[in-house]
Amino acid sequence: ADLGLVAWFYGDYERTVGQCRAVLALDPDFAPAHHYLGLALEQLGRLVEAIASFERAQRTARKSALSLAAVAHAAALQGDRDQAHAVLEQLHAIWRERYVSEYPVALIHAALDEHSLAFAWLHRGCDSRCETVVWALHDPRLAALRADPRFAEIRSRLHTLADAAGAEQPRTLSGGKLPGWE
Repeated sequence: ADLGLVAWFYGDYERTVGQCRAVLALDPDFAPAHHYLGLALEQLGRLVEAIASFERAQRTARKSALSLAAVAHAAALQGDRDQAHAVLEQLHAIWRERYVSEYPVALIHAALDEHSLAFAWLHRGCDSRCETVVWALHDPRLAALRADPRFAEIRSRLHTLADAAGAEQPRTLSGGKLPGWE
């Protein structure tokens, strides 16, 4: 399924669909494959199928915030603002119990054309060092935000965070340096 995600980031949505369907033929309940399939279907404009795939991922992943937000994102693209806002309320309810990444909230606001709110949530993600906010640099769902001059600050903050994290070179479990980090 991860090969499907890589293909998605490269804009090869048909390859993502094929890769995810091959994985799902082996394990029909593998949530990441359903999620990545939904991402590709959404980019191909097949929103009804995308929502169904995200909902399947959500059921098999015990209502993950990312899959829940993906449903809302696709619904917003279909014009169902009410469903998107309902999911935002669900995410806020989940926050009262556990951490939820800021990135999916930014995605929903972007799909609702609420760009100022999307930027605010991306900044919050940078502040909290959210592990998925780095996706904003290449996520096709945020293309409109990357075209906005305000995205330059997000890009700069993400590069600063990456530089700070790279100060200590990662190592393998055996203690050796990872290739490319020499």
